[in-house]
Amino acid sequence: MRFRSLFAGTGVFLAFIFAQNMFAQQIAPTAPPDHVHMFVPDPEQSLSWYMKHFGGQRVKDGRPNQPDLLLYGKTVFRFTKNSDAKPSDGGVVDRVGFTVDNVDSKATELTGDGAKLLQKPGPVAFLQDPWGGKIEVLHPDGVPTNRLFLISLRAADTATLEKWVADNFGGTPDKLLGRIDGIKYGDMWVIFQKSDTETTPSRGHAIDHIGWAVPDTNAAIAAAKAKGIKVTIEPRNIGPITIGFIEGPNGLAVELTQTN
Repeated sequence: MRFRSLFAGTGVFLAFIFAQNMFAQQIAPTAPPDHVHMFVPDPEQSLSWYMKHFGGQRVKDGRPNQPDLLLYGKTVFRFTKNSDAKPSDGGVVDRVGFTVDNVDSKATELTGDGAKLLQKPGPVAFLQDPWGGKIEVLHPDGVPTNRLFLISLRAADTATLEKWVADNFGGTPDKLLGRIDGIKYGDMWVIFQKSDTETTPSRGHAIDHIGWAVPDTNAAIAAAKAKGIKVTIEPRNIGPITIGFIEGPNGLAVELTQTN
């Protein structure tokens, strides 16, 4: 019994050391965000709307009693019922962006189905979906169309936010279209744009948070704590996944998700 107790204690210690070493620089392996989590009044209605206008693949959520997911490449959209969410415009998670064949026709298509046109500066359009989620549609030269292309984070201090994301989730810092600060994850971007005013934390907005996949949520949360990152939700099991939440600069909510 004494031997077993000693072994168990040693195992916990080694797991802690493993977590520190594995995630000494990052708390998650380099990959595009695992998901974008949206708050909407009717998850099925929103999923159908996004699928109608931007394609994607409907997939089952492995968690019990959850709405289906919408898969774009390696990133899924999760839709959770919440009728009180604020528009994402003004939050640190500002918008998602899709490449399209024709910006003008897509903007007309979207506004004809409940979206609101916010701004159209030349070859790009910014809209708000019927439930407050901000969308960018663009047609950059040489980039495949009809796919999720970017997630835009906005802050008064973009340098601090970009460094935090790069330090913890890797990627390749670059300039989108040669002018916009961003981090490239394969064929997808997380970009950082300056706000003239302070943005608000992402929780409670139509785009509530983003998430990254990790091999071990407990280890990732331990690594986050070791780096002084604020943990807002400790690891917990939900069906076939284990999740935990951390908070970055400007109240950026990030979910760390392990598939068990």
